[in-house]
Amino acid sequence: MRTQLFNEKDFEQITLTVNNDWKIIYNKLTIFDPEIHELTEEEFDFYTLGLFTQNMTQIESKDKKLLIDIGWYPDSEINGEFLLQVLPIKDGDCDWFNPIAEFRTRSLKQLVLKIEELTK
Repeated sequence: MRTQLFNEKDFEQITLTVNNDWKIIYNKLTIFDPEIHELTEEEFDFYTLGLFTQNMTQIESKDKKLLIDIGWYPDSEINGEFLLQVLPIKDGDCDWFNPIAEFRTRSLKQLVLKIEELTK
């Protein structure tokens, strides 16, 4: 394995900016971008343990009755990608089986741009 050192700043949480209509339920996105950092599978497993999971971020708009759900699929896999789903909320429950929109990318920058676009 080649020597690859990261510091704590590589794994700081991203601060998301959303409109007042939206509320961040939880956010586990970090500034570590898998598209930029070229890691072996072993390095990915070691350095990103627990970071790239199916449950990364949720943002809700009660007014619009929508939930934005973001995860990494397949969970914890180096060949995965971010999946952003916009889900309707009906009678207080999220309709996980009928997303209104989906967006897939390996780019953290593209993901953040999409979040900002959706939460204007």
